[in-house]
Amino acid sequence: MLASLFNVFLVLSVLKIINLGYTLMLIYPRSSILQLSYGFDSLIPYNTRIIAWGLGMQTTFFFPTNTSNFMITTLQARSEDTDIPRDIFYKYVINFLDSTGLSGEDCLLRAICEVAHTPFHVEKKNGLLEKIAHFIFTPSLSYETGRRIIENYRNKTIYEFEDNLLFAEEMGKRQENCQSLFSSCLVSIIDVVSKTVRI
Repeated sequence: MLASLFNVFLVLSVLKIINLGYTLMLIYPRSSILQLSYGFDSLIPYNTRIIAWGLGMQTTFFFPTNTSNFMITTLQARSEDTDIPRDIFYKYVINFLDSTGLSGEDCLLRAICEVAHTPFHVEKKNGLLEKIAHFIFTPSLSYETGRRIIENYRNKTIYEFEDNLLFAEEMGKRQENCQSLFSSCLVSIIDVVSKTVRI
C-alpha cells in the first residue's frame, strides 16, 4: 500500500512539473536493478520412465542512473547460428569430467568406444533417451563429411582431436577392449547411466 501511495505521489509530482513547462527524470542510485526470476518444472511420464524437464529464466532490468541512460539505442537482432558444433560440446564434456577429477578426454573416448562396442537397445515405446545418447556418442555422424579449420586444443589440432574420436568409435565397432584402450579413465560414464544385458 505504501508503494502505491508513493507511485501516486510521484505521478502527481511529475504532472505538476510538466505544468511548469519542463520535466524532470527520475534517476536511481547506482546498481539499482529489478530482477524477475521465474521457472517451470515438469515430470513427463514416458512409458516405463519419467523425464524431468525444467525451464528457468531470469530477467534483469537496470534502472537509469544517469540522464544519458534515456537515450534511445537501436539493438541489432542476433543473426549468428545458435547450434553448438560437436567439438565444442565435447570440449564442455571434457572440461566437466576434468573438474570432477576424472581424465576428461580419455573418459569421453572410452564412452564413445563403449557405445560403438555395445549399442543401446532402442525399442519403439522407450527409445528417446537411447537415441539422444547414440547421437551424442557417435562422432562419425558429424566428422566423416569433412573437416573444418584447424584450431589448437591442448596442443592438438582439431584434426587430431576428430581423429581420436573416430578412432575410439572404430575400436568399439571392432569389439576391442575399451577399458584397456583408455585405461587412464577409471570410471565408465556409460555404466553410470546404463547397464549391459546379455541376451
